[in-house]
Amino acid sequence: MKYLVISTLLIALLASCRGDAEIKKDEFKEDTTAKVQPRKTGELKIAFYSQDSMAIHFTTYRVADSLVQRDQLTFEREVQRRETEYVNWAQRKDGEAQKGLLTENDMARLQQEAQRRQAQLAEYQQKRGMEIQQKLAKEMDALMKKINQFSTEYCEANNIDILIKRGTGGQFGYVHPTMDVTAEFIAYMNQAQEKLISSK
Repeated sequence: MKYLVISTLLIALLASCRGDAEIKKDEFKEDTTAKVQPRKTGELKIAFYSQDSMAIHFTTYRVADSLVQRDQLTFEREVQRRETEYVNWAQRKDGEAQKGLLTENDMARLQQEAQRRQAQLAEYQQKRGMEIQQKLAKEMDALMKKINQFSTEYCEANNIDILIKRGTGGQFGYVHPTMDVTAEFIAYMNQAQEKLISSK
């Protein structure tokens, strides 16, 4: 009987301690409830714009793209010029060697000179190519930030709840054409960019 009373007290004590632990554990849980206002589907205003049209109709995008392409073309022409210069030099020296105008010592020095010129060309290609890539990345980053800012302003001005960016290889295979605001959104961005430039 004595053991029965002690066992009962011990079980009651353990049960009360366990309950306190569960309450304390619940006190530290974070509220994960979504703080989104419910909407009826009929009230939701969704639109999309075509990403592919940006490169054609958004003036700032077109200008940035043409500047990068110009730099790339200039770079390619310079590489071609340097390669042609090297090939012409090597052919001249080869012609001199075939005529017997070069000594063994001259040949050794020319070999070193050829290696130096090749290394210079490779270094130029790598360094200038990296500069162009960095410039492109910087331009695209600034452009995407600008498009994101303009899209926020456009949506707020037109009471659009969701603005979808639709492009080749994107997630949306089909969006109803009545939701297309590409022309209007690009016109808005061109005007906003003009206002941004003229206010500086």
